[in-house]
Amino acid sequence: MNNWYQSLIKPEITPPAIFFSVVWMFLYIFMAVSFAIVFSDLKFRDKTVPLSLFLIQLALNLLWSPVFFLWHNVVLALCIAILLFIFVLATTIVFFKHSKIAGFLFIPYVIWCGCAIWLNYKILILN
Repeated sequence: MNNWYQSLIKPEITPPAIFFSVVWMFLYIFMAVSFAIVFSDLKFRDKTVPLSLFLIQLALNLLWSPVFFLWHNVVLALCIAILLFIFVLATTIVFFKHSKIAGFLFIPYVIWCGCAIWLNYKILILN
């Protein structure tokens, strides 16, 4: 974590830094398995929507960290987190249509994104 983040006022229930690393490790594993299940099962022409949603949510996911931690733009990071939540939810719904297991594997990610929005919002308000 950088000095800027350490200096922020954070909600009392902010998890310790190691918690974020562990959660993200599992979320990326779940995303990869879910992706593999859906894409191994679909014909080429059926992959456009799930692939698009998956790639958009992944891009938003990867964008959030530099916006928050490098650019220190908490407002833009919150907007990205909200968009991320929407696309993760849409991906989950589409994945559920193809495989219940793939859909269930995305549920922890949906919950985590909701928590991230709350934390991002509270950091914005407190600072």
